[in-house]
Amino acid sequence: MSGRAGSTLRRLCWLSLTILTLLASLAKKGPVSAPPDLTGDPPPPLAQRVRSLDLLSRVGAVPLAKGLAVVPLWGQPDQAFHNPAGIAGVGRLSLTHNHSFRHFPVDEEVDLIDADTEVVAVPLPGGFTAAYATTLRGEHGWDYLKLAGTPWEQAGFPIERSDGYRDVVAVAFSPLPLFSLGAGLVTEEARQFDERNRLLAIHQGQGMETGYLLRLLGLSWGASRLKMDFDTFDLTTRRQRGWRMWRKLTGLAFTPTPWLSLTTQRGGYRVRTPEGDVARLREPATSSLSLTLFPGLTLYLASRGGNFHRGFSLRLGPLSLTGSLGEKMVSEIHPRANGEMGTLGIYGLRLDLPW
Repeated sequence: MSGRAGSTLRRLCWLSLTILTLLASLAKKGPVSAPPDLTGDPPPPLAQRVRSLDLLSRVGAVPLAKGLAVVPLWGQPDQAFHNPAGIAGVGRLSLTHNHSFRHFPVDEEVDLIDADTEVVAVPLPGGFTAAYATTLRGEHGWDYLKLAGTPWEQAGFPIERSDGYRDVVAVAFSPLPLFSLGAGLVTEEARQFDERNRLLAIHQGQGMETGYLLRLLGLSWGASRLKMDFDTFDLTTRRQRGWRMWRKLTGLAFTPTPWLSLTTQRGGYRVRTPEGDVARLREPATSSLSLTLFPGLTLYLASRGGNFHRGFSLRLGPLSLTGSLGEKMVSEIHPRANGEMGTLGIYGLRLDLPW
């Protein structure tokens, strides 16, 4: 009885710590006051911008190595950003950190794209799994102001800055290993600056993501749908406008053996602008392969819209290290990038602790 009581107390302590982390994060977000005088060019199309910010939270180390084709996968903490049903199967308290480390094709590292995410996932009694996923403040956006006055500016690269955050609180229910249902509450904010580092607009959104997973005989089918309502505060015109975004992803995974997995995924975005127009953006078709050479080492290869993604995962006891590269992913993320933008690199750490 004492052992069971101690286990229950330990779980309550970890759950309390997770809740306190969430509350502390939310407490940091105060209202944003607009400067008295602001001028600048109109923001880029909303459809492109919202997709760019969504991609920043989806490029964790494992997802990037797989070309973001992770929607049909089980037991992945990063699924909190892709398909909340996919956090089912996390067997222990899991702490995940992802950091972007390669952003631009120059000899010297230039920190232009930030895509840093953190996930805490915990299994709960009754077939439930919970997760809190967030992006580090100041590490979710891009900063091309550093290219002002360089030959890159003359080549047409946009000189601007954008930063923000995304928070997700997700729950999955999987009473049987054959299916899982998931839902997540999503909060996002993006702040947009011009070439003189003046604040142009603030985009604030809230929404819900739902998803499911089905698997049988080595096949796993997954789908997710994200719906978010945004308010844009345009500081050049002093107007507030509302708009809506939908994102839908579907994927299929085939695992004929424990050491081999094949995944495909498709999807797209739909954005209804403040004027009532509907814009549609299609996600690149993606296929990926995961190959475990020996216990603890897995290699990833993927093709996303014809661009090559690759990576590896090395597991040492409770700690996993993942490194990945996505060809021309910087061009896909930025709404006004040209084809010369380079490969995006992400490394990730995952720690699984007793629960």
